[in-house]
Amino acid sequence: MRGSRSPFAPENGAFPLWAILLGLAVFLNFMHLPRSAPLVGGLTLALMTMPVIVIAGRNAIKSVPPSIRDAALGVGASKMQVVFHHVLPLALPGILTGTIIGMARALGETAPLLMIGMRAFIASPPQGITDPSSVLPVQIFLWSDEVDRAFVEKTTEGWTLSPDDYEALADGEALTLWNGAGERITVALVADFPDLTVDPTSPNGLRQSNPFDLVVLGSKVYVTDGARNLVWQADIDSGAFSPLAAFPTIANPLPFGPPVVEAVPTGIARSDGRLLVTLFRGFPFPAGTSVVVEIDPRTGSQNTYIDELTSAIDVLPTNHSGDLVLEFSTDFLAPEPGRLQLFETPDDDPPTLVADCLFAPTSMALDEAAGLLYVTELAGGRIVTIELDP
Repeated sequence: MRGSRSPFAPENGAFPLWAILLGLAVFLNFMHLPRSAPLVGGLTLALMTMPVIVIAGRNAIKSVPPSIRDAALGVGASKMQVVFHHVLPLALPGILTGTIIGMARALGETAPLLMIGMRAFIASPPQGITDPSSVLPVQIFLWSDEVDRAFVEKTTEGWTLSPDDYEALADGEALTLWNGAGERITVALVADFPDLTVDPTSPNGLRQSNPFDLVVLGSKVYVTDGARNLVWQADIDSGAFSPLAAFPTIANPLPFGPPVVEAVPTGIARSDGRLLVTLFRGFPFPAGTSVVVEIDPRTGSQNTYIDELTSAIDVLPTNHSGDLVLEFSTDFLAPEPGRLQLFETPDDDPPTLVADCLFAPTSMALDEAAGLLYVTELAGGRIVTIELDP
């Protein structure tokens, strides 16, 4: 009578547990092999896959008919010749199948390697079988959570500024950054606007700065400040800056919300020596109060250029067609999707609707040669393209 098999027999698939225990007890504690070393990981996986290969090989050898052995022995072959000339060639396909299955199982294992400590952060490939290493899932997880600037630059084609970089820029230093593609940029501070200013109209008595968009005209850069409700002008060479134009509040036409609505300047563009600025309007975002204003960069005087908008966030003059106006939403409180309109003239009524299915669009750039408009969307973090009619 055959005895009952142990539930921890290799045939029952429980041998990985024993492989882990052997890896911890023998390789690390008894033999004192280095933790996180590929040598320990390889030995542990070998112990784990060995039962699969042994069982598959044993079954393949058993599947060879006894008549093959008897016939070989009957014609005078030795036992060694029977094994190597007749049994093994016939059992080889089954042995190879078990070997492939065992290797595939080892390639997909993570838990045994984690249990023996192969979870170190590795910045470069190991140079030997005793150097620290890590399993691929752990390495991917660590890479995805790594925010170090140098690490990001080695794996992407963009550039990232660290908190130390911001401090260096504030001290007047120029930074040279390299990305993963080997491209280089130099970053220098042009203007450092005040983070906080005293404002009696603000609930806490302070008002932050919120530089939102900019445009360069000659040797000066003009920046919209959505929190201060003004446009800064800064000299690129000296860094000196001052307010160019401030935008007053307007009365709130809705029965709820504060008594006044702030301007909230957002997008800015240049057109025929003047500046075009979109005024988004603050809470409760009343429809029809958002406008595009034109500003004389020499004097700071301003006039309404396009009115009766909902939530204008960017404006883009074109060479021939007119002015493109991007709106964040057609009903900010609903919320409704944003839209893009083309004004052939400032008083064009109605303007040409270019797109009305944009999700929280924030800015745009035009490739006039290709006739493509690129729009950034805050919702979803996308960049979409819109093909414009010639």
